[in-house]
Amino acid sequence: MMRQFALLSFILAFFALPAMAQAPATEMMGPPAPTGINPDEPLSYDPELARLATILGSLHYLRNLCGEESNQWRNEMETIILSDKMDGLRKKRAIAAFNDGYQAFSASYTQCNARAIEAIGKFQSEGTTLTSAILTRYKS
Repeated sequence: MMRQFALLSFILAFFALPAMAQAPATEMMGPPAPTGINPDEPLSYDPELARLATILGSLHYLRNLCGEESNQWRNEMETIILSDKMDGLRKKRAIAAFNDGYQAFSASYTQCNARAIEAIGKFQSEGTTLTSAILTRYKS
């Protein structure tokens, strides 16, 4: 449970702070992974984490489309993978969810417009709500 709490605390801090005020990803690493965990075995919060990965992929595409020009969202996904000590199928599923979010918007948005900006706001709001719900549900 400590690994879950550390990861979820990181995620909540990530969405709660403005993008420019975030601490570097290396400062938010979680505790060492417990031994004996099957890297292919889904954890109880993996469905929520998959949705979060999709949101991050979507934000990575949309924010860059609208002028951000950074890998911040991709780097945050990588930090989550590292913090949660994901390996095997869990890691592949998380990466696939991120890529699905990216590709869903790259197929339909070729320029920044009001709808893209609205989608960014909705994804950031959903990410905040989702991380709060995950933290509340899995912190015990």
